Amino acid sequence: MSPPDLVADIALIPNHRRFGRVTGVMGTLLEVGGLPRHLAVGGQCRVLAQGGRRLACEVVGFRAGRALLMPFGDVGGIGLGAKVEPADRPPAIHPSDGWLLAQGKGERAELASGYAQLAALLEAPR
Repeated sequence: MSPPDLVADIALIPNHRRFGRVTGVMGTLLEVGGLPRHLAVGGQCRVLAQGGRRLACEVVGFRAGRALLMPFGDVGGIGLGAKVEPADRPPAIHPSDGWLLAQGKGERAELASGYAQLAALLEAPR
């Protein structure tokens, strides 16, 4: 890499990071303020939970000027004022065993209905 290329690459590094804060928690739905103008439905964010755990979330909508996020994991440790950062990667689905239901003798069953509906929405043509 030549010095001019290096200088050009360094110029592309943002000198600031945008972030918002959790303003509401309703079950597993998180409401976030401070970022909506920089987010889009299908985009991803990371929420910093207590203990330094980072929880990946997807933007599923907007209400009253705030973004609505659906987490890809347990919301334990997420409270009002928790820091939220936009993710730098494209949307993706992060399945886990938590999506599966046990039937009878420990057999794995279909996805939980809410996640199945979410997956169908994400797979639909845009």
